[in-house]
Amino acid sequence: MAYEQEGFSLSAKSSGDMSTNQYKLVDLSTANHADGVILGPSTAGGNVLGIWQGNSTASEYGKVMITGVSKAVVSTGSGPIVRGSPLTGSTATHGGVMLSTSTGATQQVVGQALVAIASGSSGIIPVLLMPGWKGDVTA
Repeated sequence: MAYEQEGFSLSAKSSGDMSTNQYKLVDLSTANHADGVILGPSTAGGNVLGIWQGNSTASEYGKVMITGVSKAVVSTGSGPIVRGSPLTGSTATHGGVMLSTSTGATQQVVGQALVAIASGSSGIIPVLLMPGWKGDVTA
C-alpha cells in the first residue's frame, strides 16, 4: 500500500519551529504571517486546514497536504483505530496535535484511517484526507 499519494497541497508559512511537528494537523492563522499556519485545531474536532509535511527548524514556507493520502500522527486515546475509522483533530497531545476517532455530531472529519492501530498506541499511519466533512461518523 502506498503511504502517500498527494492530491491537492498548498504552501504556507509555519508559525515557528516545526521540526517535531511533521505529519501533524495545522490550521490557518495570521498571527505570525499573512499566509501562516499553526498547529491545530484549537478545540477537539475543530477546523483544520490539512497536514504539515515538512520538518523545518525555523518559521518558513512548507507544504500542507489537503487532499490525497498523507502520513499522519495518530493517538488512540478514544480506543483502537480500525481500518476505515473516521478521524478528527484532538488537542490532548504531547506538545502537538494528533488525530483521534470522531465522536461528535459537529466535529470536522479530517480523514479515514487506512490501517489499524491498537488501543493505547500512537504512531504514524496513512490517512485518506477528506476535508470539510462534519457529522456523527463514529466507526
